[in-house]
Amino acid sequence: MSSKLIAAAIAVAAVLLAVVFVYSPALMLQAGDPMAVELGFYGAVAFATFKALVAIGLFGIVAIGFLLARLTLAERAVAFIGALCLLGDFRFSDTAGFILTAVVVLWQWRQRLRIAAVAA
Repeated sequence: MSSKLIAAAIAVAAVLLAVVFVYSPALMLQAGDPMAVELGFYGAVAFATFKALVAIGLFGIVAIGFLLARLTLAERAVAFIGALCLLGDFRFSDTAGFILTAVVVLWQWRQRLRIAAVAA
């Protein structure tokens, strides 16, 4: 794959950052975010920042196709759905997004250990 295509794949994750700003006013340090009622203003800003970083990381993983080992199509799909869940501010979407993120990371961890055992 040429470097132009790799750069374009990575840039897709950065373009989606604008979508994250629309759904989460706390990222722009604006009051009125629904999370601020439960977490307070600074808690909402910290949580929204963490969610955005994880979502952008997942989109990058999907675009590149690698985390700890090469991703299968199913792993890419799960990571993509998890990233989409983290973008929205819907009921249980954050929980689903973080669970799917954990599934992908643990799945990759097991695959990496399996590859290391075969190589040894």
